[in-house]
Parts: sequence; C-alpha cells; structure tokens
Amino acid sequence: GFFIETAAASSINTERGTTVPLQDFSLPLIPGWNLIGHPFLTAINWKELKVKDSRGTVYSLRGAIEQGLLGNGLWKYERGAYELTALLEPWLGFWVKANQAVTLVIPPANSGNGSITDDPVFPRAVDPNEWVLKLTAAVDSSTTDNSNYFGVSRDIGYTDSSFQAPGAAFLVL
Repeated sequence: GFFIETAAASSINTERGTTVPLQDFSLPLIPGWNLIGHPFLTAINWKELKVKDSRGTVYSLRGAIEQGLLGNGLWKYERGAYELTALLEPWLGFWVKANQAVTLVIPPANSGNGSITDDPVFPRAVDPNEWVLKLTAAVDSSTTDNSNYFGVSRDIGYTDSSFQAPGAAFLVL
C-alpha cells in the first residue's frame, strides 16, 4: 500500500498492469507497523485473511491475534485520522501491526463464506448477555474519532495497547 499526497488535483492512470490470478495472495509482514494493500479489484473482508508464521503454521486471523502474532486491528487513514476498519478496499493503503515476521494470506473476494461487516472489533459479542457499542466523538466536521468501543464480553481479554493506532509519522512527497 501507499499514500499519495499531491499539491494540486491530479489524475492517476490505472489502466495498465498485470492481471492477478484469483487465488490466495501472500503478503510478507515485518515486525512493527506495515502499510499494506491487496491486488484484487473488490473489497476483502479482513476477518477472512489467514496468517502464516515462520514455521509454516496457518492461523485464522482471530487465532493469529490470540497467539500474539498480530496486533488487534486493521487501520486506515481517512479525514486526517486513523480509524479501525474491517474491509481491505481496493486501491487503498492500510496499516497492520505484526509482532513478528509473518505472512498474510489474502483470499480473492467472495472466496469465503463469511459476510462483509463494518465491525472491526474482535471478538464479536455472540452471547445475548454480551454487547459492544461503537462511539464516535466529534468536535466539528473535520475532527472526529471513530474508533471508540466499550461493552461487556466474557472473553474480550485485550488491553488498551491492543487497539493502538499507527504513529502519525509518514513520508509526504
């Protein structure tokens, strides 16, 4: 993935390129924050990804988070702030934190049997006595924070640092 900031309105020609086969795409991550994207033309549900560790063991995304391989969250930068998201959208860059060298295994869109959701929080409350509420805080139309969650779950088990957003430093060309 990448960020592009231009001084004036510009158009980018995206007509040329290599066709990507509709098969799993492997994306190596290094320890720390990684700026990622995917090669497909449609959105991918973040929860459908798999994670392969250095021994070749493949985990579900939730399993990889529980094992401490990845930080808990997929982040996008939008309207001047980082936000949790559950969709890897085409042509956009996203931040994910790896706690060790792993490989993301990204399936082509619609290959899984899960539905696409905008709820990026793990785990999702499934018991009728559990709940999660997303709170958006806004000062004005240009200053909002969309990544605030609270609720009740018997197995949430995450600390505040589980949802730490990427740092603010990035290169502007």
